[in-house]
Amino acid sequence: YEIHCLTCHYERIHKRDPSRSLIRSLAQLRVEVAQRAAQSGQRFTLEDLDDIAAYLNRSHYRLEK
Repeated sequence: YEIHCLTCHYERIHKRDPSRSLIRSLAQLRVEVAQRAAQSGQRFTLEDLDDIAAYLNRSHYRLEK
């Protein structure tokens, strides 16, 4: 996350008012991570994408599994 994601946005994007977030479920978070990864041009494995989504969920979103 720190290496690839922070080149496009600041971490504060995850700390905005939850009512303004488009992410409402862990499934949506995984989709968003995959879409952003594709936009970045980086090649990630499915395991990488799951790890990034899990990290974001633990550190910012705290969505139910």
